[in-house]
Amino acid sequence: MAAHGKMVFVDLQGSPTEHGQVLFDAMTHTREGDSGPGDHGYEGLEEFIKNHTDNRICTEIGMKELMIEKEKHRSKPTTSQRTKRSWRCATQSGESENEDEA
Repeated sequence: MAAHGKMVFVDLQGSPTEHGQVLFDAMTHTREGDSGPGDHGYEGLEEFIKNHTDNRICTEIGMKELMIEKEKHRSKPTTSQRTKRSWRCATQSGESENEDEA
């Protein structure tokens, strides 16, 4: 799954099984802030990027660098200007990083 800077999963909990981890109780932050209770919208995305530190779990589940894209003079991210912040919590899927290329 590639979120293209539109969504991040937060507050994941997990339990080990014989087949790997089972994740549950996930919340999301989306650009629009409409994914459900606890979605803090664009501000939640920015806060996640500001505070997230990559670790072995991110590596093990195939996460890649996070980049939220902003357009000048807008409060919501788009594809024109990228921030320099840390990590993408979207798994590698071979999908295009740029929505406009799809």
